[in-house]
Amino acid sequence: MTKFILIDDDEMINFIHRQVILSIYPSAEVIVILSAQEGLEKMNELGAKENHERLIVFVDINMPEINGFELLRLLTPAISNFRNLDLYMVSSSLFESDREKATAFSFVKGYREKPLGKADIKNILESRQ
Repeated sequence: MTKFILIDDDEMINFIHRQVILSIYPSAEVIVILSAQEGLEKMNELGAKENHERLIVFVDINMPEINGFELLRLLTPAISNFRNLDLYMVSSSLFESDREKATAFSFVKGYREKPLGKADIKNILESRQ
């Protein structure tokens, strides 16, 4: 079973991404989180569990209070707790510096532009089968 976590303060983007994921993988569990702080708490909670299911996480860059880069920095110490984590940064930013900053974290699998489409999700799902 694969679990998806969407960490983005944009409810419409979360709705679109959730619909795209479920159109490809109807049995997927999709958790929507509207703030980086809640996302960090959920990730720490999941990392503390003995869990071997695949976890695909999409983190937006631009969020209030804690942005996506800060979330990655705060998550770094706990990242070894995850065995099957695929974490992607998502953004509407066209700045190459954002892409470089995101992929500088060794556990970030990639950087995707919003909104995610079916091809993005299929590519991610097939990347480790």
